Amino acid sequence: MQSAGYPPSLHLDGQPTYEGGLEAGRHIAALAAAERPDSVYAVSDIMAWGVLDALRLAGVRIGQDIAVVGFDGLPQSARPIYDLTTVEQPVVAMIGRGLDLLQARMRDKGLPDETISLRGRLIERGSSGPKGR
Repeated sequence: MQSAGYPPSLHLDGQPTYEGGLEAGRHIAALAAAERPDSVYAVSDIMAWGVLDALRLAGVRIGQDIAVVGFDGLPQSARPIYDLTTVEQPVVAMIGRGLDLLQARMRDKGLPDETISLRGRLIERGSSGPKGR
């Protein structure tokens, strides 16, 4: 958000686990409604599940009071209990490119370092509110 010119309203460093998400969600839920962020972006879907559960247990309406987005694209995120908006990672392409790089390095150990970017895919679901929000 900062690179887009938006200051983050809240930054929590937690473990990228379900328990880390629970802790972050409890922290957010404890804030006064006016102080809560509009959205939460978790570094993994599993962490986002913990955030969702903590917020729901506190009575926060997901997709209405707050949006939650994960980062993995795990199939379980489509389950109705989570209905998690997520950024799906191109796992097959990542593995393929990784193997290609490994084979190239095995043939030529002097190859320069290389940075590769692969595009993920946003999967919109109910946790981020109505589509087009």
